[in-house]
Amino acid sequence: MRHRIREAMAEIDRALEKQAEPLKGMPVIVNHKDLSYLIAWLGMREVGALEPKRGLPPTSAQLGDRLARLAKEPAISYSRHSSWWRSPLRG
Repeated sequence: MRHRIREAMAEIDRALEKQAEPLKGMPVIVNHKDLSYLIAWLGMREVGALEPKRGLPPTSAQLGDRLARLAKEPAISYSRHSSWWRSPLRG
């Protein structure tokens, strides 16, 4: 039984890695570094984080630094807010 579970999990991993191929090497800026493990697994490049520490809003100087960095190297943005999970808009 455990062997079949491991095989199924390995198959899921391979399928996810295949779907994530287009993301490899893509620069991404995140809200904070709570998803660094996922970004690394997907092969993306984390080029910055908006919040220096989780829950600590960035200063205007830090935001200016991120904007300057993005002007030189455009990146996709990933942001998620914990209150979204409790939101009536979630659908």
